[in-house]
Amino acid sequence: MTNGARVQAEGVHGGVLRFIVPNGTALSKGWLMVANAAVSRGAVPHSTNPTVRPLGITMQSKDVNDGIVTVGLQRSGRALMYADGVITTGDVVVAGAVANRVRRMNTTAGGLSYQEINAIVGRALENAVDGGQLMIDLLLSGVGY
Repeated sequence: MTNGARVQAEGVHGGVLRFIVPNGTALSKGWLMVANAAVSRGAVPHSTNPTVRPLGITMQSKDVNDGIVTVGLQRSGRALMYADGVITTGDVVVAGAVANRVRRMNTTAGGLSYQEINAIVGRALENAVDGGQLMIDLLLSGVGY
């Protein structure tokens, strides 16, 4: 799987919640999932839209039309993900413009927006070049999950 994330450490209470996915969708373990506005508690694979609402990383694979309609998503802990551009240790990372990648959050004057804040995935724990792998601390779970 291209750009597949790997969970390295689980967060508070395991950090996994189940979300609804379309039956006709194939998923690979380690895919960043984002909100599906058409379905309450729905999730779809992250593609190329950088202003999405990330929900978590798939913890299982799913075949097309296998009858599975919910998948567990890791929402806290640490994960190895791939960079969409250069990222530096400590950067807040958001869903990237490349499928299943994260990029550095735009914090320049006039660049920070609701869409940027809404797309936060986590914080970089190491440096990465474009296409490189990096460890991030997932920040998708609220306190008390």
